[in-house]
Amino acid sequence: AAYVRTGSDDPPAYTIEPHNEYMVAAKHRPRKLFLMCNVEPTDGGEWVISDATRIHDELPEEVVAKFAKLGARYEIHYPRRENASYNNWEDNIAPTREAAEAYLTRAGCQWEWSEEDGSLLIHRVLPALQALPDGPDAGEAAWFNQIHAHHATFYKDCHPDFETRPDPSAPWPVHTLYGDGTEIEEEVLATIRRVVWEASVAVPMQKSCLMVVDNYRALHGRMG
Repeated sequence: AAYVRTGSDDPPAYTIEPHNEYMVAAKHRPRKLFLMCNVEPTDGGEWVISDATRIHDELPEEVVAKFAKLGARYEIHYPRRENASYNNWEDNIAPTREAAEAYLTRAGCQWEWSEEDGSLLIHRVLPALQALPDGPDAGEAAWFNQIHAHHATFYKDCHPDFETRPDPSAPWPVHTLYGDGTEIEEEVLATIRRVVWEASVAVPMQKSCLMVVDNYRALHGRMG
């Protein structure tokens, strides 16, 4: 493949919130994930696995209904490589504007270029729920998104790479809103995070272990 990325470039000490593999700038959603431990952590580092149907069922009905109606708007801000302290569009999408636009067209994304600094804003509205496709629970609704893990607070509140920012007004790498473009309330985000973590278990990582995850039924993450 022309572009192969690590599962995460975030520092090992940082906890990655549970999420579905739901890449905004991609055409397909993987059904299975393969999580392998090559280097066993000496402290923490457990995989986090969360029950997507339990999350759906335990969230307040009005929260689920609103996201079912509106979906979620995902935004990704990529600076140019020369201006980047985190991710950039040349390494994450494609090395040229033409190739990046072709990739985003295939994925079904919308985008905007900044003529001022050459940065790229990708945005897309996607569903927040997924009907399970098979098995005894086929048709049952599951929470299937990255709403809280893709929200700016993922970086704003506790990410070590963003403790100090030269330009406080600069956009965050990612952000989510309701599908109509309105901000998600703080209390709704807090409720989602609480329910997700309550529906999660931590699995210790050991060298050479391989975990296969059904991406539609389970969220995944990593403890710091």
